[in-house]
Amino acid sequence: MAKLIGMSGDFKAREFAIEQGEISIGRKVDNTIVLDHPTISSHHCRILHSGDTCVLQDLDSTNGTRVNSRDVKESALRHKDLIQLGTIEFLFDAPELATSGARYTDAGTASFASRRSNNRMFNRLTSRPTPSARFFRKTSSASRSRFIRTSWMPTCSR
Repeated sequence: MAKLIGMSGDFKAREFAIEQGEISIGRKVDNTIVLDHPTISSHHCRILHSGDTCVLQDLDSTNGTRVNSRDVKESALRHKDLIQLGTIEFLFDAPELATSGARYTDAGTASFASRRSNNRMFNRLTSRPTPSARFFRKTSSASRSRFIRTSWMPTCSR
């Protein structure tokens, strides 16, 4: 049986069962799961549980809904996903869903070549820039925008 396990705040170690059908989560008492916390919207999100799938849908909440630290409007839930509602974190525990499908929906369809090129791009984006390049950071003031040299770059005298 699927359930949400509280990982932070006043909800730490509390468990909420996710039964078949629609489960609404929010601050108001007409929700299936009531979370009385200031960062939770009155109708924050809902979980649709049908068969062997669970889908989380954000209901235009003020502080947002995240799955594994990514902002989402709608996301299929997998076993051991970390769900953040406002500042409250929950672990989605559904061992019966662990064997159904891949971890991410596009992981099985991506070819080896595209994964390899994505990895190269990631390495290029995360590698440290060459010291010979000049880097500037934009700062803004009330009157105008200006560019200043970042503090980590060594200064060169001319």
